[in-house]
Amino acid sequence: MNDLDNKTNNKVGNKAESKASIAGSAVILLMQVRSTVGFIPAFGQHCAQTGIDITSFEECRVNDTLYLRVEVSLSELISSSHVLKESLSKFLEPFDVSLDIIAEQRLQRLALVLGTHTPVIEDIIARVKERRLVPLDIAFIAAMDVDIENTANRYGIPFFALPKANGLELENKCTELNKRYRPDLLGIAGIDHVFSAPFHSKTKAPLFGVQSGFVPAVSGSPKVQFDFEWARQFGARIMLGSSFFYSAKVEGHAIIEQQAIDLSSQVNSSELKLKQAQIESSLFLTSLTKIADHRVLRTANRCIVF
Repeated sequence: MNDLDNKTNNKVGNKAESKASIAGSAVILLMQVRSTVGFIPAFGQHCAQTGIDITSFEECRVNDTLYLRVEVSLSELISSSHVLKESLSKFLEPFDVSLDIIAEQRLQRLALVLGTHTPVIEDIIARVKERRLVPLDIAFIAAMDVDIENTANRYGIPFFALPKANGLELENKCTELNKRYRPDLLGIAGIDHVFSAPFHSKTKAPLFGVQSGFVPAVSGSPKVQFDFEWARQFGARIMLGSSFFYSAKVEGHAIIEQQAIDLSSQVNSSELKLKQAQIESSLFLTSLTKIADHRVLRTANRCIVF
């Protein structure tokens, strides 16, 4: 499990309030426990007494807070998410717990917003459409690279061309598509644009993406900022790729995972660009898989990754 300290105020996952009988179904509990003394044995005892069968239990402790991802199987006694919530609510009160119950079996709708230098998208689309990234489906693809349209057409996914200039025109197009298709998650790759606060306020779905940059950061002319050889000469030591949830403020982006490229090795710019693309593709796919499987818990100031 990874714990990366970042700032965000949103959460991934939906509370399932369905009263329909789903005995035997798997339900995921995501919990943030602030009063932790005696919680785990008490929780186990409560589940045993009330017929909640724990099939998977993962925990992470950060300072004085305990984060849990628990998979349970419902029984005849606890036969719906509604009954489960009622059973847990009274028990959890003394422990000061935030709880998300994820029981919906519907497909989450993913929208892909892609630039001109995107990660390898073919494998990601294939995994989603062949249900290897359950429970995801693709609502639409919007891209600056029109070659991606062939891939979208092959899988019957709505495709829309994006303006190649970042800015208001790009945001307006994305806002229009979001209103029309209402995705549950917006995946962004290959777009070096800071989305504005008004765009975030209009977009209900969480924004997830990948980017990479030099560490320490290199300032100066565009050539210094984007050329590997110049970056090394000006003190950059690594190129760091990150997957994260966007926020209205750059410093509020909530990092999910990171991978690094060591710039001290004797490789040329072409090889580094290839490694950069490979890292961004890997981060996009692995993080998307964890999001789809509800393995990313967002809190007020960080992402917890199970």
